[in-house]
Amino acid sequence: MQAETFALSNIVPQDGTNNRNLHASIEKAVREFALKRGSLYVITGVIFSGEKTQWINGRVAIPNQIFKLVYDPAANRAAAYLESNSPGEAYSVVSLSELQQLTKFEYLPGVEVTGTLDLPRIKTKNEFKPHTNDEKSTIESALGAINKILKSKF
Repeated sequence: MQAETFALSNIVPQDGTNNRNLHASIEKAVREFALKRGSLYVITGVIFSGEKTQWINGRVAIPNQIFKLVYDPAANRAAAYLESNSPGEAYSVVSLSELQQLTKFEYLPGVEVTGTLDLPRIKTKNEFKPHTNDEKSTIESALGAINKILKSKF
């Protein structure tokens, strides 16, 4: 599982403050929710909205928003966290239908979801705990590896 986290297909240009704080808290809440509920399906993706998309080196688009869709097959319910790709602690929870309207994409084809999943509340900025030194060095190593890959490919 850990190796899959650092795959090139799992890279999105993300605001660093958001990644270390709100997004990390959403990921933690989903992991804990999965342990409590059992088997969950999780889809993380991006949304490009607005009139002007920003680019890195003219080749990599920067998304405006990030979502994490959670589907609980036992309850046959789904919902998604929706966050801005910028610093801050604001997020919303949207239904599968709302997410599909925003992105114009069907995420669970063939599945008749019966309702909106009640997702856990995310801790606010004031409740965040700083990363330990081990976590910081792991993150820095991962970012260094990603940078090398991007420089060699672009």
